[in-house]
Amino acid sequence: MGDIELHTGSLDLYMIDYQKGLTSQLINIIDEKLYDLIRNSHIDDEIIFGSIEHIVGLGFVVLQQYMTVVCGNLQKNKKDVLSKGPKYKDGKTFSEIVNASANYWKHSSEWPLDKNCRDKDKRIKAIEAILRSFSDNDDYPLVNILSELSHTEKRQFNAVFKKILEWRNELTQ
Repeated sequence: MGDIELHTGSLDLYMIDYQKGLTSQLINIIDEKLYDLIRNSHIDDEIIFGSIEHIVGLGFVVLQQYMTVVCGNLQKNKKDVLSKGPKYKDGKTFSEIVNASANYWKHSSEWPLDKNCRDKDKRIKAIEAILRSFSDNDDYPLVNILSELSHTEKRQFNAVFKKILEWRNELTQ
């Protein structure tokens, strides 16, 4: 992850780089746990798949937190800069997809079970649209997204984090 130098001239950039190191450590732990679970899983083991989905959700939240730190320290509105950075093949940016995935994991259990109510909330509809663009499988949507974004590399979140670092670089230019 040495593609961004430590910036000592600016407190804001120093804090972003400090958070980058912490994020990298957490992502390494999450990637290792995912690899272990996947390596030891059985095709029909629902408990393992549920655990994997849960850990993937945590990984997206870790990346979202890094994005929030970047925006806060650069005094940028996150909604305004999610359109920046590298794009996935469908035209959405990695930052948009990571943000929506993290929000889905954090908030989907809070959403009303009444589908008519959910359809009225534009934010929820936008999150669900991003998830559906990757898969119609409602059982493990975050696993599907991570697999697509990382091209199934062993260090899956590290692959996505590299894209978020490209987004960060664009914001600081």
